[in-house]
Amino acid sequence: MVHYTITVSSGINVKECFKSFLEKDSTIRNIFGKCDNIILKPNFVMPRKSAVTNFELIEEFCKLSQTYGVKLEIIECPGMEFDSSSIRRFFPLNRLSTKYGVKINLNPKFTKLNIKGKFLKKIFVVNDVLDKPWINLFKIKTHLITTVSLGAKNIMGLLRYDTRRKMHIKGVNRCLSDIVALLRPTYSVGEAFPAMDGDGPTFGRLRPLNMLLGSCNLKELDYFITKEIMKINPSKIEYLADMTNYCDKAVGKKDIFVKISPFKEPSTSKTYLAFYNLMYLFDILFFPLSSRHFNEFLYSIEFFGTKPDIVNKTGIEKINSKICKFGAINPEKLKINYRQCVFCMECVDNYPEIFRIVTTKERLKRLLKMGKLVM
Repeated sequence: MVHYTITVSSGINVKECFKSFLEKDSTIRNIFGKCDNIILKPNFVMPRKSAVTNFELIEEFCKLSQTYGVKLEIIECPGMEFDSSSIRRFFPLNRLSTKYGVKINLNPKFTKLNIKGKFLKKIFVVNDVLDKPWINLFKIKTHLITTVSLGAKNIMGLLRYDTRRKMHIKGVNRCLSDIVALLRPTYSVGEAFPAMDGDGPTFGRLRPLNMLLGSCNLKELDYFITKEIMKINPSKIEYLADMTNYCDKAVGKKDIFVKISPFKEPSTSKTYLAFYNLMYLFDILFFPLSSRHFNEFLYSIEFFGTKPDIVNKTGIEKINSKICKFGAINPEKLKINYRQCVFCMECVDNYPEIFRIVTTKERLKRLLKMGKLVM
């Protein structure tokens, strides 16, 4: 196996860190210097700033494409609980198109591939990544189902919904073994502005490590981040478990990594995992009958899903009325309209003394304590 040195950069802000990264590793500049068209695959799982690829970093890649005269296309399929229109409304993607001439594609076309995987025999993947250079730009975070969500997990955003659904039913980490053997990015960058641990990939605890890590070898990069940065045993992650040796050459390893405390792992019960997989089985029957996925439907019901909740009603009149871009907060009625809410958690992030993230499990405990069947 050819080992590639893993590049590590840290800085007080994204711009400084990215500049340092490019100085340490010329690979990205070489890619932009040789190619006319490049695909950038960020993570837009949901409209929450701390859960997705840092937008400033995405803009740095846009600037790079403008410098080299490269046609850059951003391709991503959001999570099945969140539609692409919410992503477009929450993030200033149109500004990237106008300012840098970048193409934004959140509804790409797919092609069918018959593969000889151990767990997957047929997949539907975005056409363009099969014959164009692409950069895998992912958030470093934990995941309730897969323990870690890194470069390999980010590739799922290039797969059609039915392939992703099949992976959830069969087991995501084991299916990722087939995916990483087939879909290999030209270069991968993991960012921690901030990282996330605990109950990620969307509602975990923020870890502002202010780091970038990159490599041409996606699997080795994921292994390195899992072991050295997150300090999680890689043997627990099925697609990484077969790696008996890996590249441990990284710039600044001794200076930076030792100071990072271990990531808090997700608190996932067997009951939660069973329910999660059952949700995707239901979707096989539900989706053909409706334009919405089953988990998207559950999120629209007030009881299900992790959502913001008002915990201090006496202080809600003090909030900025413009904090919710989607008009989901009604200060007069002291309620949140979950049909309008896109779960961006801007209210929680800006007013933690008034709003809090509440899970379905917490709601159930609340109901049992009250002895009632309704909220």
